[in-house]
Amino acid sequence: MVRGARRAGEGLAAAGAGAALAWLFLSGLGPLPPGAGAAGAAVAGLNGAVSGAAGIYDWRSGRGWAGFAADSTWGLLGTALGLALHGAGLFTSRPGWTADLSRRRNRHVYERGRTARRGFALSLGNVVTGGGGAAGLATALITDRRRIWSVVETFAYYDNPFEYWAYRKDRYWPPHGAHPRFVWPPRPPL
Repeated sequence: MVRGARRAGEGLAAAGAGAALAWLFLSGLGPLPPGAGAAGAAVAGLNGAVSGAAGIYDWRSGRGWAGFAADSTWGLLGTALGLALHGAGLFTSRPGWTADLSRRRNRHVYERGRTARRGFALSLGNVVTGGGGAAGLATALITDRRRIWSVVETFAYYDNPFEYWAYRKDRYWPPHGAHPRFVWPPRPPL
């Protein structure tokens, strides 16, 4: 019972602090569309409630405080997308929230859930792969029409610096799905 009360208290405190932080952040940006401050505060407050109750933020480290501040300010769009992913997880049978990879780690990790492609993980809020798809499509149309998807996927996903780092860290570079002509070499050029 004490543990439940502690989690509820952390959720309430993080919700209030997150909403206030978002409101202050958005107010400092200058004139905003009507309702933008309230929407941002609602996103940050809901994230604070969910994440605080789950105990994901490591309040004993600067990284935990920085993660909370980022999620409640300049990372609000990613935070909103992450909340949508939480919501989608409610409709997945047994999404498998993994406590040992989530509690006090500044993130939520699920074993199963919604993904864009089978066998891949989807991260919203921390890694952004935008912009590469258009360049990949244009390159594919000029160079390798037979493997259009492989070229687009390489530009938009595999050549993202964060994905490159993660695959290298797992000693799985280059990945099998990447186009050999356009994937980064084992050591990227400086």
